Amino acid sequence: LTVFRFPLLRDASFYAVALIELVTILLDGKVFWYEALIMLITYAVYCVFMNFNTRIMFRLGVLSKEAVDKAIEEAAKREESDDLIVPASPGAQGSVDAADDSALRAGGVGELPP
Repeated sequence: LTVFRFPLLRDASFYAVALIELVTILLDGKVFWYEALIMLITYAVYCVFMNFNTRIMFRLGVLSKEAVDKAIEEAAKREESDDLIVPASPGAQGSVDAADDSALRAGGVGELPP
């Protein structure tokens, strides 16, 4: 198991901030609207940070330029492939239940690996 320092430090830092906020807010037993807003803003900051995580890691020198380019390319491919996936409705022709995958095992179009 390989644990990288930056993601661990990033997640632990945001977690610590959230815990400190939670404990501080709950000390009086009441949550006021502005306290809830502070926690919501903290979550929004985390979401924005995660959106730009690859670029931030590059700026801090954690990732190389090649790794950033590869991550951006893979994200673009995922977005393209997500547009092509259409979920089958239950009972649609060609759908296979998990309990009845005999058609796949028999060497059909979606053959399962041995």
